[in-house]
Amino acid sequence: MDCSPVHEIFSHNALLTAIEENFAEYLLYCCKHIEAHIEEHDTYISVRTGILQPSLNVILRTRIADHELPQKMLQALSPFQQHQLAMSWRLFPSPQLSHLEQLLFQHGLSYFGDEAGMALCLQQLPPEPLWPAGLQIEEVEDSTSLQEWIVTSAHIFSEGAERIDREYINFEQTVVSGQYHPLHRFLGRLNGEAVATAALFLGSETAGLYSVGTRADVRRRGIGTALSYTALQLAQQAGYQLCVLESSIPGYHVYAKLGFREYCRIRSWLGDFSPH
Repeated sequence: MDCSPVHEIFSHNALLTAIEENFAEYLLYCCKHIEAHIEEHDTYISVRTGILQPSLNVILRTRIADHELPQKMLQALSPFQQHQLAMSWRLFPSPQLSHLEQLLFQHGLSYFGDEAGMALCLQQLPPEPLWPAGLQIEEVEDSTSLQEWIVTSAHIFSEGAERIDREYINFEQTVVSGQYHPLHRFLGRLNGEAVATAALFLGSETAGLYSVGTRADVRRRGIGTALSYTALQLAQQAGYQLCVLESSIPGYHVYAKLGFREYCRIRSWLGDFSPH
């Protein structure tokens, strides 16, 4: 087993590319199950689902030369403005980052925040942690457990399933996961009650960890760590060398304990072109 730090096995640029490309693959895989409008340009990817969530109407994988920024930015934003959608623009580190952010601000977008882009060499996966008493983890394999996964995820990430748009629930229900598919969803039950979720996307070259969350009243018991570890084991067994993720502040310590290290910050800008 090679126990070198991940940045000694993969170059810094390779790690940034892996983090960015896995998310793009994951999003495009999810959106192919609905009638999303996807435009893959050399300079950016644009995804419009029409669902009332900025994260599902998004511009990503930006590769715009500095002298083309004003024109290309307007070109990219135009469909979202025409369809009156709230949208987001995800930005990775680049020489053009500061200039593009100035232009986005000038055109009414607002800075939303950033997340840590993290990576782990799966050869360095630590020993399995102790599971909390009463915890069971299962992979979602049928419509009943999928519905539980969606409702649980809604409570975790949106303060209650009743606040999730019905279109979003329908969207999640259409995204195929499980055996023979690149997406795998995991549901954690504590004493029989669904309390946590995770998802693993097996991309063309890299695995990605997504939708890891635990209900607020049972956090800090190691449940999220156990679900993440279960997903990472599957990626390792499938022969993947690298797993990537994007972490908010609450999840950062969970991933760090599993050996993930931060390699970049992913910055998000929001544009609300919806009618008020």
